Amino acid sequence: MLNPVGRRAERARRELAAALAALGAPAPTVLTTTVDSPGADQTRRLLAAGADLVVVAGGDGTVREAARVLAGTGVALGIVPTGTANIVARNLRLPRRDVRLAVATALGGGELRMDVGSARMTTAPGPVVEAVFLVMAGIGRDAQTVAATGVRLKRRLGWLAYFTAGIRHALLRPLPMVVDLDGHPRAVRTWTVLFGNLPRVPGGITVFPDAAPGDGALETLEVPLRSLLDWVAVAGTGLFHRPRRTRALAYGRTSAARVTPPSPLPVQLDGDVVTDVVDLEVGVLPGALTVRCRPARPRIRRTAAGRVLH
Repeated sequence: MLNPVGRRAERARRELAAALAALGAPAPTVLTTTVDSPGADQTRRLLAAGADLVVVAGGDGTVREAARVLAGTGVALGIVPTGTANIVARNLRLPRRDVRLAVATALGGGELRMDVGSARMTTAPGPVVEAVFLVMAGIGRDAQTVAATGVRLKRRLGWLAYFTAGIRHALLRPLPMVVDLDGHPRAVRTWTVLFGNLPRVPGGITVFPDAAPGDGALETLEVPLRSLLDWVAVAGTGLFHRPRRTRALAYGRTSAARVTPPSPLPVQLDGDVVTDVVDLEVGVLPGALTVRCRPARPRIRRTAAGRVLH
């Protein structure tokens, strides 16, 4: 499946066809995404045709659409990152600059069973939106930051676009919300509430140091900022990997959560935004998605005769 507006999209198509030809395999069935059909429908069509591997050449949004359909099916997902941030690929340490290596990994890499986050959002107009996320979900100021990041700025600056937009929201006041983790509701004031499945965001910033893709739970983070000094502590924790002991970062862990703001707020799921959310329910689907990852390095066993690779 190909997102045609992604960087290096056409090269990914060529490399995939060449790799399959070299293996003596049939030519790939390539379905392209559109604004109105961003990937879920195409994935369903591939499954209906009997695909046992779906390779996505695109960004995090396209990967997330495919994962929504593939979760629980046992059909593997291969990722060739051609988007702006490629957060999933960064966390899984997939090749991001070498398209040929990315294709080889998608076709023949080892498999990882990873958790999938689920989100059920009630919006102010009334519709309920159900979606999944692979890296993180957030409600509050962080989602406002993502929403404020223009498409042109993202294409020009890459992940730095998110930082540029974030500066404008950094000193806005914390928001009141009711946060319920595993049946224990609390009233809080926080800049955002985040739910993490993987540890890192673009720029090498570690938001959830304890997050693991297959542990069956989500890490949580509330950010009850009070002053500019709190932001300095937050920056030090994420960028310089300092200890997490700061009043501005409240970590937790959950398998099911609910966040209710007093007025509509945006929610971001791996960088895609749903607006006017008045109720957010979050859960986890343990080990639901099979992902092709970088092949393991050969292990070296030393013997009296020398080194043996196996």
